[in-house]
Amino acid sequence: MALPGGMISLRQAIYGVGSAFLRPTPCSCHQPWMVLSDSEMDERQPPARKLRRKRLRTDYCYPMYGAQFDDPAPSEMSQPPKRRNLDVVLETANQEIHNIFKAEHAQREALEKEVQRLRAEMTRKDERVDKLETKVRELKDQCRCQICFTIPSGWRTLLCGHRYCPKCVPPIGGTCSPCRQVITGVIKSY
Repeated sequence: MALPGGMISLRQAIYGVGSAFLRPTPCSCHQPWMVLSDSEMDERQPPARKLRRKRLRTDYCYPMYGAQFDDPAPSEMSQPPKRRNLDVVLETANQEIHNIFKAEHAQREALEKEVQRLRAEMTRKDERVDKLETKVRELKDQCRCQICFTIPSGWRTLLCGHRYCPKCVPPIGGTCSPCRQVITGVIKSY
């Protein structure tokens, strides 16, 4: 059964009814294949290409490792040579990776110990700094006048042992504020 436009059905082309050939269309956006009859095949066809000789495949095994595997172990004799070489190379690579991980783990542990040591040292130094700051506060309190709380350049010390700045020292014959003793004398100190 011929289709309009001189085309034949796909069934005729496949089973050889009539003489028709399948050919891809120049524009693949409409129909992927077009069936041509003998009348359309009269066009001049380019000559067929000459067949080329096939190339031999290159052997991509590991020639540099070949010398290492001349005497394989008896357990490896059942495996093909390339497989044995690949297994040994993989085992060597895995061992190297394992060694690298071991070294990094040891280095990490050493760094963690160093961090712990430094933290303990920092804690000890912080405690010492706190003690020193407390002592400095106590010394500042001792250097201040008990009445006006200033730190004077010169002191007046009473015979009872209490100190005052020159402005706040009580007069002789008066009483010392903290201990209520009668003031009999004053000692100047700088």
